[in-house]
Amino acid sequence: KDFRSKKIGTMSNGQREIAMLARMLINETPYILADEMLRSFNTDVKIQMWTRLIEQFEIGKKSSLMLITHDDNMTKYPGVTSVYDFKDKKLVKRENKE
Repeated sequence: KDFRSKKIGTMSNGQREIAMLARMLINETPYILADEMLRSFNTDVKIQMWTRLIEQFEIGKKSSLMLITHDDNMTKYPGVTSVYDFKDKKLVKRENKE
């Protein structure tokens, strides 16, 4: 409600992420490509939002999520099934999530 009349260029990074997440939840998209999603939130909020997204979109059942991040901690979040590293201009599947 607070963001309804705001222009995206006037919002902080955290506000932009909230608006983006709200759009995703409203549109119920089957595919999500997210670059540094949740970067502006602390770890507790990241985990809460991540869990909500996994549940809402039924990730792995009804929809797919590709997350690009520099935050290795997110590879350990619930629902993460595959992790790839970008090395030597190639995607390389990580053998384990550790």
